[in-house]
Amino acid sequence: MRASSWWDSASRCSAPSWPPRGVTTRSNVAPSACAAGSICTSPTTPRAEPQARRESSDAPEPSLAVPKSQDGLARLVAREGVAHWVVEAFRAVDRADFTPENTGAAAYADRPVALPEGQTTSQPSLIARMIDELAPPRGGRVLEVGTGFGFQTALLAQRAALVVSVERHPRLAERACANLERAGVANCVVVVADGWKGEVGHAPYDGIVVSATAPEVPPDLAAQLTEGARLVIPVKDGYDERVVLLEKHADRLESIRTVVPARFVPLVRE
Repeated sequence: MRASSWWDSASRCSAPSWPPRGVTTRSNVAPSACAAGSICTSPTTPRAEPQARRESSDAPEPSLAVPKSQDGLARLVAREGVAHWVVEAFRAVDRADFTPENTGAAAYADRPVALPEGQTTSQPSLIARMIDELAPPRGGRVLEVGTGFGFQTALLAQRAALVVSVERHPRLAERACANLERAGVANCVVVVADGWKGEVGHAPYDGIVVSATAPEVPPDLAAQLTEGARLVIPVKDGYDERVVLLEKHADRLESIRTVVPARFVPLVRE
């Protein structure tokens, strides 16, 4: 169910005090509870499970499984109850091609992988849930904020006609471009820029996904969405950090729901 307006593009006002009505609050998630790029769980607040997993009580927790191959990682993601296209994207894109050379079998584990510049490539099950909630239309145009080594970029490119990815670290952007070219992903553009401002040169977008935490929704990102498009972004208030889903309607961003509590590196405003 849609809830109250988060941001009005006409007035360009900042986000109201946290939390907005209609977004579920997950409290007391301390910064040390999980690594950047991973799903956070609270011992007092059980994680909400996807319907597909609730219907099969004997299914193992993805976080406990240790896939050893690209197909194993895709099967792990499938247990998250995500859309078929997300699972097929994980089958088509080898995560090992988008991690540092010394990562080895850890490329297929359900955990973040450290990258240069103090960045990470996120936990696969977290990526799967975020792009599943984004639900970009087939053949649409998607903006990604935070390219890293290009793994999520390649996943989105399996669905979108064009993925525009913004990365503020030139070293990471260069590596991502090389990885994407080597993997044969041609329908993407990597731009070195301030992710807080998005990328107006290719706007508007049919969906925007952000892989860094912001204290509020950047107004420029909201302005670059098409009508009815979704924004999936991690937001933080104090120790409380979660990924939220927003939709744009009549020049307003409406809060839909919390996707998952998680921790990310901060979205830097330059």
